Amino acid sequence: YDTKPTLRKTAEDRATQVSDEDVDIEIEGRLKKIRRESPFAGIHICPSSSYDVPDEQTVRLVVLRTKNTHRRGNEQSNALTEARSILNFRGTAPRIYRNMLAFIAPDFDKIGALQQEVKRWIAWKSILDDAVDLNLDGNQSREAQNNLSRSNDTVERRLKETYCWLMVPYIDQFEDMKTIQWEISDLGGGEDSIVSKAAKKMLRSEQIIVKWAPALLQMSLDDLLWKDSDYIQVKKLWEYLTTYCYLPRLSSYSVLEDTIYQGANSEEYFGIAAAFSPERG
Repeated sequence: YDTKPTLRKTAEDRATQVSDEDVDIEIEGRLKKIRRESPFAGIHICPSSSYDVPDEQTVRLVVLRTKNTHRRGNEQSNALTEARSILNFRGTAPRIYRNMLAFIAPDFDKIGALQQEVKRWIAWKSILDDAVDLNLDGNQSREAQNNLSRSNDTVERRLKETYCWLMVPYIDQFEDMKTIQWEISDLGGGEDSIVSKAAKKMLRSEQIIVKWAPALLQMSLDDLLWKDSDYIQVKKLWEYLTTYCYLPRLSSYSVLEDTIYQGANSEEYFGIAAAFSPERG
């Protein structure tokens, strides 16, 4: 009998020695390879603090860290606690443009399996890196490479399955105009990237709007924005839309511009003026 440990036993032993910190670094490194996709203007991967997420008038998706997990029905999950912190503040300053953020969080019950598979991947990689010291022959090197490849595929699949919670803040104008609520959706697994799944879900649910009808702008104006005035500056209107979570979330300023131009070219909705003179009514 060969007294040398099998490669699989070596990999199992090495996996138990991989630190949780190294696992999180590997997961975050993989997440940071995710590309930004329309309609998001920015993607922020595993911010270490709320200061890492800019406070700007552009739609941004925040992918939370591995420790910020969520479980269905838990209103006080680590993920929601962190999302609320980032939504309300940038560093120590109150965040202004809160209607521009959405969040992705990992699942509480799935994160453990992902972390365990990452440990296996790191272990197999270390075996290949130490091939000379371990005196691996050709068959053993191929075995290690095949196991590394299979483990890598499993990690990528579990990563998409684990980062499944889309969290979108909103305010119900008919219920409570002061309290932020959260619409939380399970994006599931699949082949699409985490960002792509979030974009499709938010567009389908009109949580991000890329084309806005003049009639809907008119409703927002009538119901919420110019009750006490006959006009509103376009700049101020855009500021309101990016700030208040009871208003629609437009993907960009150009969406508002297109809607205004369409509405102004019709006699049914509203007009646009270069200036306003109170003396002329």
